[in-house]
Amino acid sequence: MKKNLNSIYAKYKNDDHYHLLIYHLIDVACVASVITDELIKQDNFNSNEKKHLVFWAGLHDIGKASLEFQKKLEYPSRYRTQSHHTLISAKVLLDKWQEKYNPQTDKGDFARCLASVIGGHHGKFIRSMDIVDLYIHDENDCWKESIDKMISILTGLFGIDFFDFPELKTKEISSFIMKLAGLITLSDWIGSMEEYFEYKKDLIPFEDYFFSAKHKAEIAVDDIFHTKIKPELNIPDKEIFKFDFRPLQEKCHAIGNSIGPPAIVFIEAPTGEGKTEAAWMLAKALMKKSGRDGCYFALPTQATSNQMYERINKDWLSRLYSENSNQMMKSILIHSAAILHEEDKAYKITTGEEENYVAEDWFKPKKRGLLAPFAVGTVDQAFLSVMQTRHFYLRLFGLSSKVVIFDEVHAYDTYMSTIFERLLQWLSEMGASVIMLSATLPISKKRSLIKAYTGTNPELDQVYPAISGASKARRYFSESFQVSELNQKTLNVKLIGFSSEDLSSVCREKLGKGGCAAVICNTVKRAQDVYSHLKNEMKGAEILLLHSRFPFSQRERLEKKVIEKFGKSGNMRPDKSVLVATQIIEQSLDLDFDFMISDLAPIDLLIQRAGRIQRHERTQPVTMKNPVLCVSLPEKNINSIESLKRAGPVYDPYILLKTYLLLKDMDKILIPNNISQLIENVYGVENYKEKKVCHLFNKLKKEKKEKYIQTKLKAELTLIFRPDEKIQNIIDQENEQLDEEDNPAVHQRIKAQTRNGLPQIRIICLHEFDNKLFFDRQGIKPVKFSESINENISKNLLKNSLQINNPILFEKIKKMEVPKEFKNNSFLKYSRICIFEQDKCEIDNQYILILDPNLGLIINKITN
Repeated sequence: MKKNLNSIYAKYKNDDHYHLLIYHLIDVACVASVITDELIKQDNFNSNEKKHLVFWAGLHDIGKASLEFQKKLEYPSRYRTQSHHTLISAKVLLDKWQEKYNPQTDKGDFARCLASVIGGHHGKFIRSMDIVDLYIHDENDCWKESIDKMISILTGLFGIDFFDFPELKTKEISSFIMKLAGLITLSDWIGSMEEYFEYKKDLIPFEDYFFSAKHKAEIAVDDIFHTKIKPELNIPDKEIFKFDFRPLQEKCHAIGNSIGPPAIVFIEAPTGEGKTEAAWMLAKALMKKSGRDGCYFALPTQATSNQMYERINKDWLSRLYSENSNQMMKSILIHSAAILHEEDKAYKITTGEEENYVAEDWFKPKKRGLLAPFAVGTVDQAFLSVMQTRHFYLRLFGLSSKVVIFDEVHAYDTYMSTIFERLLQWLSEMGASVIMLSATLPISKKRSLIKAYTGTNPELDQVYPAISGASKARRYFSESFQVSELNQKTLNVKLIGFSSEDLSSVCREKLGKGGCAAVICNTVKRAQDVYSHLKNEMKGAEILLLHSRFPFSQRERLEKKVIEKFGKSGNMRPDKSVLVATQIIEQSLDLDFDFMISDLAPIDLLIQRAGRIQRHERTQPVTMKNPVLCVSLPEKNINSIESLKRAGPVYDPYILLKTYLLLKDMDKILIPNNISQLIENVYGVENYKEKKVCHLFNKLKKEKKEKYIQTKLKAELTLIFRPDEKIQNIIDQENEQLDEEDNPAVHQRIKAQTRNGLPQIRIICLHEFDNKLFFDRQGIKPVKFSESINENISKNLLKNSLQINNPILFEKIKKMEVPKEFKNNSFLKYSRICIFEQDKCEIDNQYILILDPNLGLIINKITN
């Protein structure tokens, strides 16, 4: 094998079109240099640490100089990739470092970690056992001379000693290594974009190439992340939020001026009090103090993410950037249907191997937002950063450069809370501040979240509403404030029957003089049944239905219609109307009703739902001057598991029972005065003496405890180790490679589940007329796509999609073939097509799916 560097390639298309390895190493190092200047500058790496980060990024593909890699084109049968170049990179680097450092010393241990991470830039760290007995074709070791020469060139260009390591405190190593891992992978992908770094096979002076590559790197990073556009963090809050501050916002403004990052902050207040704007104020202050230029807003659902995406761009970012500079930074939306809300710029990445698709997929909106300065998305995307998935560290790297805001944290169950606590441990270690928003939060949950972030377990006072939290330096604070007059109310509570007739009777009575009501059901099927009944019984009233089982475009239109009718502006508010909906309206949607009926739910969620009753200042009908929450129960006295499951099949029966026992003896809730005590009575106090329910209570309590242990263990098995674990253990542990995709064919045991619910599968609903497929049920818009589905067709197909989580139906749809045209499309690759004739689709002779234009998807089982 030749030793001269102009024969050693990194990327190869043909004999006249290839890119030299030494150039690729310089490209990637230059990108890393720009990224450390622009994206992770807040970590205040000293010049020596930065040099090391950049240099190590440049070493990432040094194993490509090996005979294994260089000869595989010429002799593919002999040189298969049993010794992948990433393994070889780790092996040769470790061998060289161990020439100087004893493996049993701290520096020898650090060298082993370093080699594993540098070699592990394809998404999976190289474990110690993978390189101990690694065999590499040597042929007189001539290729090692080339490696030595390349290392010498890089050390000269970046002014570093190969054997020199920065001095790091033990507690800093975990975060340093994770940031290095993210930096190398991101730099490699950008440095592999031929549109910026064209292939070059002729040698020129390396200093000349270095200066050219540095210029290209600056252009590439700015094009992708808009690093030259900076938020104006010195703008006073009063100029950004052009309204009179409420006490909550005044308090957040003051705390933002005094709190030191990194910190964890809780904002607990009734719905409609302005928590979102208060969080933005705090985020701006923490960004300014920590040197961070970005923020990630994590919400519970796609629907709430979509709403916040529009809002954050319009009401915050448009004012956070200079109006005179004509430069505006938009947030990126992150979830599986994000393409429907923003353009998907295509980035072509030529790594020269199977990593191409993985890398390009990362630069699509559904993932790229974690790397971009501002992003809005589901909490699931943040959770994946601490789960044993490929490139988990890249997500963690992206979040570490931001202030992270989590909304509706009270909705996290045991499974999600376990993941959340691990995420908080890592965000704290990486120096990221966290803000949490909730209308209600039990003290026990707040205590566990603070402990996860700070490592301490402070004594907490029962204060509500409040802004509280702690800095990483462990100073805890808690300050109360006065809620606005509109949120100081007496909520009348009434228990009613469960049947559709019971609900319609109450609605007719309350809406006799007009008004707007909400009926919240715990299942889609119940919502459909109640809607159908009200539609027949309440003539003269406008009845609407909203749930998750409408095709995406129809659901989006319905959500927009609901906001127009029941939102803050009220410009299209009906004289008499009922919205029947599922839980999807209880989170983050700014809706306002004169009164409400709700199925039984945990007390915190009932309070959350009740926050939509007389939320804004307007005149109510005479029959609804006082806010009323009617809670529907299947039995007057609930004393069986069957009754609890019928009342709220998606909720923990133990919490439902405690909520019921609390509500049955009260007819009023003082808001906000009673909220904190109600939450603690359900989630804290556990002493009931009533004979009729005592046995049931104790049984459910025992079952809940057992389920808690099982659920927590299930979640922990999917997580990376804590940051205080020895870093080599973290590297060697990351080997599960759980599948983070939406692939329903992957067994649940090896899937990165961010939630503990039923598995889902996406179906694309198409309509057939005369053996032709159409997007619409009228047969006007034909479906035309080839093997290469463009962005417009992808959007149209996604607009016709919805998710199925019925367990039996899920298994049957899963067995259906994925269209070959979908397989290379990251948004559609796991979707199945269901073809409807006259709005009906039969599945395996057992189910009939009916796509009703008013009710959404109806699932009926075929009976013989």
